[in-house]
Amino acid sequence: MSKQKSWKKYLIAFSVIVLIGIISLFVVWSEVFAAKLNVKEGKEMRVYVDKDENLADFVAHLEADSVVSKPKMFMFACRVLGLKPTTILPAGCYPVFPEMTHLQLIQRVQRGEQVPVRLTINYMRLPEHFASKVSKQLMMDSVEIMNFVTDKEKMAELGYKPEHLFALVIRNTYEVWWTVSVDKLMQRLKKENDAFWNANERRAKAERLGLTIPEVITLASIVEEETNYQPEKSRVAGLYLNRLRKGIRLQSDPTVKFALKDFALNRILFEHLKVDDPYNTYKYAGLPPGPIRLPSVATIDAVLNAEKHNYIYMCAHPDFNGTHNFAVTLAEHNRNAAKYHVALRKWLAEKKKK
Repeated sequence: MSKQKSWKKYLIAFSVIVLIGIISLFVVWSEVFAAKLNVKEGKEMRVYVDKDENLADFVAHLEADSVVSKPKMFMFACRVLGLKPTTILPAGCYPVFPEMTHLQLIQRVQRGEQVPVRLTINYMRLPEHFASKVSKQLMMDSVEIMNFVTDKEKMAELGYKPEHLFALVIRNTYEVWWTVSVDKLMQRLKKENDAFWNANERRAKAERLGLTIPEVITLASIVEEETNYQPEKSRVAGLYLNRLRKGIRLQSDPTVKFALKDFALNRILFEHLKVDDPYNTYKYAGLPPGPIRLPSVATIDAVLNAEKHNYIYMCAHPDFNGTHNFAVTLAEHNRNAAKYHVALRKWLAEKKKK
């Protein structure tokens, strides 16, 4: 065989090897790195890497949530990039979207390029509720949150007492890191609180009412428990302010529920009024030690813009429409109460027949 033919033979063999290598690389690239995640068009998902979570656990979660359809290929891609199953990944919340590849997700997680999450703080009554709701939305333990919000020194650094937690927290939705620490979160909530009270002359309005911020929130929490009818809230607030100024006990049924920690009570009976608790405004004069729920911004503003009138008494409307009849004198209030109780007895009798 001539040298020329031998050279051509080797060249062909080499070309075939190179071609096979290129094809192999293309297959590996398309099947391993460029493979798309299993995310439907028009939908964005988020995946979470918990504290001290390793690659093997992360891939298992991706498989369980059907984010990757080829977990072995995904793991192989990770290995090629130098990651081991035991590699601890940066904790965080990471977006995944249509057309996103294995490589894009791996690199995003490797670099810790997390995105903020929306933390919704809404209706709640107790610090335990706050701890539970927040811990379900962030990478936090509810016990850790409770330890902070019940710590007098830590709360004092934020300018509040533990019983005034709901004066510090403003109902809203916040963008925060999923990995945010409890300390950083509470500092963020304090910052939002400061901005809230510096807006719309709220702080000045509170001072004109002769109330501190915790007292405004405490009154707002009572008003919100008394009525869901927004146009009536400023009137109810004015009524309680009248009682406070005259030294008359607030005698608010919702405070009794709070004192008993029995929020399912539909009717407050005479025996309930005897509970010896500082939150029982039938027994103790003035505002209770702190809020009995986290009030809405609308209710807070209703208190700050309380209606000026002479009402001292209120009674549920006999039509059961969620509003109240207001009175200046006890005699007038007794007449309103009599009408309500007649309607209530009639309603209970009809309900019993059914």
